[in-house]
Amino acid sequence: MAGRPVSQDEPVVLRPATSEYLSWLRRPDPVTLAFVTVLVLVPLAAALVTWLLGGSGSGVLLLLGLVVLGVVLGLGGAMASMRTTSVTLTPSSIEHRRWVVRHAVLPREGAEGVLAPYRPPVTGQSSDLLLLRPAGRRGPRVRLNGVYWSPADLDTIAAAAGVRREDRELRARDVERRLPRALRVHERRPVLFLLLFPAAVLLLAVVAGLVVVATDDDGPEGTFPSSASREQDLAAQEVRGAVDVAWSSGSIDEVRPCDALDGGLERIVTTTAVVAGADPDALADEVVAALESVGVQDVEVEPAADGFEVVGGDGTSTFQGGATTSVELRGDELTLESRSRCEEPETS
Repeated sequence: MAGRPVSQDEPVVLRPATSEYLSWLRRPDPVTLAFVTVLVLVPLAAALVTWLLGGSGSGVLLLLGLVVLGVVLGLGGAMASMRTTSVTLTPSSIEHRRWVVRHAVLPREGAEGVLAPYRPPVTGQSSDLLLLRPAGRRGPRVRLNGVYWSPADLDTIAAAAGVRREDRELRARDVERRLPRALRVHERRPVLFLLLFPAAVLLLAVVAGLVVVATDDDGPEGTFPSSASREQDLAAQEVRGAVDVAWSSGSIDEVRPCDALDGGLERIVTTTAVVAGADPDALADEVVAALESVGVQDVEVEPAADGFEVVGGDGTSTFQGGATTSVELRGDELTLESRSRCEEPETS
C-alpha cells in the first residue's frame, strides 16, 4: 500500500485515525471480549461475597461503579492518547510523541523494524504493527498499532525508516526472531502472564472487598423500634412462664445490623436458668410445648451429648429477616434466646 508523499525539506506530522479505532471497536476480538468479561465479573463476584459476609449493599454498588468507571476511563484514555499522539517526519529523524511528555526520536538512517499484520498471543484477530528502533537494540523505540493508525500512515512512517511492509501475518515468535526483545513482556511470555495476571486481579478484588467491609459505616442510624421490643419481650416472657424453671432476673439485650435488610436492625435477648438434676427429655418436651403454645412455628429438637437445642421461628427464614426463638440446654444451664425480625430503625 502506498503511503503519503513526504517532502524532503518540510516536516510532516501524522496522527492516529479515530475512524480506525471506532472500526476496531465495532468488531471486537472474541477472546479479548471474553477476557474483559472475566475482569468485569471478578470484582462483581467479590462484591457479592462482600455482601454475603456482612458488608453493606453500597459495597456492591461501589464496585459496580468502579467497573463502569474502568470502562469509561479505558475508552476515554484511548481517545486522549490518540489526541496527544503524533509522529513527525523530518529529513533526518522520526519523532514520536505520546501523552505530551513521552518523546522518542529515531534517526532515519540506521533504523531497523518490521511492519506487518500481527496477531498477539491469545487473540483471534490481527492488526498492523509497526516496530522501529535503532539498529543494535539500544535507544528509543517506536511502536504503532493499526488499531489506531491508518495503513497509509504506517506505510509512510515505515518507508521513512527504510522498512518495507510484509503481507504475511506474524506471530510473537516471528517478531521476536526479527527484533529480539522488542515486544512487551506479556507477549514474549504469554503463559506466565495468563497465570499471574488473573491471580493479581483476583487478589486486588479480594483486597478491595475487604477494604469495603473494613470501611463500611458502623451500622444503620436510628434505634430498634420500641413497639417491636415490647412485642418481643412479651413473647419471651410467655415462654419463660410456660417453662417451669428458675429464670435469672437479668438478661443480655443486644441490637445489631441484620443481614437480610440493608440498613435494618435486629434485637437479640438472652436469658439463662440453672436446672441442676433436670431430666433433659422431659425438659425438652416442656420447652416444645411452651414454644408452640405462644405461636412459635416449625419447632425442631436437636439432641446433644450434654443436653439439647430447641429452635422455632415465625415461619419466615432468617435469610429473609424472620424471627427465631431457641432454648438450649448445656449441662445444667438452660439458655433462652429470642431473636427479633429484621426491622427498619426508628429515627427521632
